Amino acid sequence: MNRNQDIEGRLSFLGIDAEKRALLKEVLKIVDPHLDTILDDFYKWIMAREETAAVIGSPGRIPALKNAQAEHWRGLLSGEFGEAYTKRAQAIGGAHHRVGLEPRWYIAGYSFALSRLIAKLNAAYRKKPDLLDKAVDAMTSAIMLDMELAISIYLERGEMQKKEELFQLADQLEKTIQVSVDHVEENTARTAKVAKDIHHSMDSLNEQAKNVVGSSDETSENISRVAAATEELAVAEREIQNQVNRCADVARGAVTEVSSTSERMEGLEAASHEIGKVATLISDIASQTNLLALNATIEAARAGEAGKGFAVVAAEVKALATQTTKATEEITNYVNAIQRASGEVSTSVTGVQTTIREVEEIAAAIRVSAEEQSRANEEIGANVHQSAQSTRNVSGAMRTVSTEISSVNGRTNELSDISAKLNEELQDLRKTVGNLIGQLRSHDVFDRRTTYRTSCQISAQIETSDGKHQTEICDLSENGCALRGQIKAEKGAEVALHLSGSAPVKAIIVEQSDGKTHLAFSRPIKDVPALAAVLKNAA
Repeated sequence: MNRNQDIEGRLSFLGIDAEKRALLKEVLKIVDPHLDTILDDFYKWIMAREETAAVIGSPGRIPALKNAQAEHWRGLLSGEFGEAYTKRAQAIGGAHHRVGLEPRWYIAGYSFALSRLIAKLNAAYRKKPDLLDKAVDAMTSAIMLDMELAISIYLERGEMQKKEELFQLADQLEKTIQVSVDHVEENTARTAKVAKDIHHSMDSLNEQAKNVVGSSDETSENISRVAAATEELAVAEREIQNQVNRCADVARGAVTEVSSTSERMEGLEAASHEIGKVATLISDIASQTNLLALNATIEAARAGEAGKGFAVVAAEVKALATQTTKATEEITNYVNAIQRASGEVSTSVTGVQTTIREVEEIAAAIRVSAEEQSRANEEIGANVHQSAQSTRNVSGAMRTVSTEISSVNGRTNELSDISAKLNEELQDLRKTVGNLIGQLRSHDVFDRRTTYRTSCQISAQIETSDGKHQTEICDLSENGCALRGQIKAEKGAEVALHLSGSAPVKAIIVEQSDGKTHLAFSRPIKDVPALAAVLKNAA
């Protein structure tokens, strides 16, 4: 039972018995005619102060507030402290909390009103001092009861508001921490995944780097072979150039010799012409000689015996002339043959000269090409050497890259380990925060319940869809209870609580945390004698 509803206990504690209640009715008769005047003075006094006037707000609200206050005082001084009065007193306390009227202003206001009410009693009981003391005592006790009820409600509502704010703060703290932990956990998972991806990428890159190193080494070897071949080619080209130069020199010498031979052949041809002329002259002379020999023979014949010796000489001369003519013809034939041969040789020499000049030109062209090829080979050789150096540099750089990749892999492994440890710590943090929030919520400060509850140890059985299980009630209130341990059932599931000597109590699971299962009863606890007795005895 709520302590603010225990009106009988309060009345007993303040000594408000039947006699005082009867006396209060007499007090009401005396002060009732003056309530309007007292309340007018009361609200003037309230509105004259900035703090209390701010609570009232608009002056237009005062008539309604006066009527409500007068009605409440009449009920208070009637001596009837039933449910209607209790609800009215609690409503006043709640209103004070809602508008922010602090107890100090409320007590001061009652002091203002009480002094004026006592003055009216003094005037009425001026000649009855004994009754005056009893009347003042009864009225003061009633007013103290009224103030205590209102202030208790004010404080209770303030405590409830504080609890609600703390509960909201706990909820917000839990959500904020959980969101932060979720974000960190998500980022940790992403970091771990990125580290894993980087590790895989580094492995692939390392493999590629090794391939590049191998290819670079092989390329370097090939380039070295090409460089050696290029150098050999350069030597061969230089030998070709030497041979071409020698060929050109020989060709030039041949041209000179052929030119000299041509000149000699031309001289031979000229000499053959001269010999032909001489042969012609000799032939002419031989003809004349033959004619003379013929004439001499004729004359020798005329001379007879005397001319016989002369005839012999003439015959000899004729024979010699005939031989000379034949020799001359042969010489002429030889000269003609020499002339034909000289012409053919001259023609051939001219052809040889042309061919040798072509050879010389070809040799010159080969020399130019060889020189260009030599320069190209020199450039190729330089580029090959540079390529070889670059390839060696690439190979060295890739070995360095491979080393760095191995280092990065080591770092990513460390990052993965750190992420794994961080994830474990996050899980521990999540569990710790859950336990901390659970402890906070289980504290009395966070108890949202307005009904009385008590710790206990009551054996019972909990029946779920999975069957019956032995349990123990460790916390009990009018609306529900907490069981020690957690059961295999979802939040919101309907269960039945079996107690010795009582019918099953139907309930709903509202929460399972901190090793407890919290139930909300489906019917009032007063219908369960075993539990109602526990609460009554505890109260």
